[in-house]
Amino acid sequence: MVVSLTRYPLAIMRIVAFALVLLIALVLVLITSVIRVTVRGVPLATWLCTAAAQLALWLFGVRTKVVGRERLRAHTGLIFANHCTFIDILLLISVAPVRFLSAAENKRWPVIGLIAQLIGTVFVDRANKDSRKAAR
Repeated sequence: MVVSLTRYPLAIMRIVAFALVLLIALVLVLITSVIRVTVRGVPLATWLCTAAAQLALWLFGVRTKVVGRERLRAHTGLIFANHCTFIDILLLISVAPVRFLSAAENKRWPVIGLIAQLIGTVFVDRANKDSRKAAR
């Protein structure tokens, strides 16, 4: 079966654009994580991820409406949001800068694993009791 790439020009453009956004975000997050600048008490690298997630959602045609965005940004506790898709992660980080709890194997993912490390993601080896305890 041969799939013609000319049948899906919009999808291909969106994927290429997303890859570019991801690479640009990686470079900017690398630079800003080294200089340790904060905005409203949050590292600039995390704010850049928020902006990149908003752009990625726009590229994919996902429209969101958030009620109480400022209340959420002022929130200092924990929000437990189990996700079903990768879009859910983009939605969470597009609303406000957040830190994630993630499986340890995600740390080895190219680009995304590095960005996750730079924005302070806590990685947990689920099979290791000490790792779970340290995450808490």
